[in-house]
Amino acid sequence: MSAKTIFLNAVGMCLVASGKAPSPTITVPFSITPAPTHPPFPVGNTPTLPSQFSDIPASVVSCWDAHANYTSARQFLIKEINRSATFSWSQWTTTSLAITLTGDLFINCYTTVSPSLTTLCDGYPRASTARTSCSTYIRTHFLTATHTGSNIYVAPSWSTELDQLPSPTCIVASDFGPDCTKLADAYEWRVTQLQSQTPSPTGSIERPSCRVRFAPTPSAKPACFLAGGSWEAYYWPTPHAFCSGNGTSNATATAVPTPTIPGQANTAVISGLTLTSPSVYHFLRNATLSTYVGRESNVGETPSDGTLSFASSTTAAFLTVAQRESDILTISRKCLGHNKGTHCTMHASPRFLIADLETVRASEYFGSREPHEAETIYQNEYAATVGLAMSDIVKQNSVFGECVWTTPGERTETAGPAAWMGGRMTKGDWHGITATSVVGRSVETAVPGMRVWVG
Repeated sequence: MSAKTIFLNAVGMCLVASGKAPSPTITVPFSITPAPTHPPFPVGNTPTLPSQFSDIPASVVSCWDAHANYTSARQFLIKEINRSATFSWSQWTTTSLAITLTGDLFINCYTTVSPSLTTLCDGYPRASTARTSCSTYIRTHFLTATHTGSNIYVAPSWSTELDQLPSPTCIVASDFGPDCTKLADAYEWRVTQLQSQTPSPTGSIERPSCRVRFAPTPSAKPACFLAGGSWEAYYWPTPHAFCSGNGTSNATATAVPTPTIPGQANTAVISGLTLTSPSVYHFLRNATLSTYVGRESNVGETPSDGTLSFASSTTAAFLTVAQRESDILTISRKCLGHNKGTHCTMHASPRFLIADLETVRASEYFGSREPHEAETIYQNEYAATVGLAMSDIVKQNSVFGECVWTTPGERTETAGPAAWMGGRMTKGDWHGITATSVVGRSVETAVPGMRVWVG
């Protein structure tokens, strides 16, 4: 059992009047005089487009200009309201006493392992799962302060025009469509036209609110990745002792099934495929291949400012991969930085053993992290992410040979072989094949948990 204390802070405030409370109606001092009105609205920067852009529909240009004029008018009103508004201090005839109540919230949590801890030959305490219960209590404090007045913000009467300003309802152009591509060129022309004027006019050119796609540089093979779908695996169970005879963790041993018939490999037919011992077989259904089609960005941005764009090209109904247990890939993700500066690396490495789903090795549970002294291993918290090397998928299924494999996502790279990444593995994803030796009997189709004949 372990305990953890978490400290939080909560604040509440209560106002208590000393004498008569301040009146909710406050008279504005006569010295404050907001501007009676604002100057005329400026016109948005919408230079008339030359004939080279005559293929852009007039309705598209009209919608673009309407959004430009709305943006210009809104920015103008905000600026004028801020310039005309006034602030003043209003002295109260009576004072007010503020009582602030603060509460320190303490949370004590206790972790109980279930069942009780067991220490195996690797020296780490282990439990199947853990249950956490918490209790709370609050310690309060009182602070007081006296207030004698308040600030008054006075906006001009015409400030309501900001909320009443009609906003265009039209959509300039669809993302990645031909009209948006033409508008991108027209936007660059208007920017150049504005910058060439002397003296330079105020304001800027409104960007069309649609996105464009920059086509990739032609190459012999497109960049691709495979994702999604459902996965399951079949294997030949064998006795697997966690601890070897010398009392240490059997950290790397991969058990090899013993042939039922001496000199012959065990086989089973599943989903019309013959599975041969000792290979592990992965079944991948309905995975989708996506191909790189360029970079997407807002109008006026460079390709480097945009995001990678992939388009789904085909769905593979059924793929299989056969491999030895020692070649099974698991994928871990490590990220550095935060927000837009985050860079992630997907590590694909062959370090998984099927037996880890029953009793995980400490090296697999902690990974690259250095464990604390006598840190407990909770079996239910272990979950590995399965990966299938794209080189195996391509070679064994004769598909997708035209691709150069990549990892989707900005600022993401792959360490190790490029791989299809599945979800978190559970024991239910792995189907053990059991076999009975009967000489002369043919191989029969197997389902998870079903006994099959070998011959």
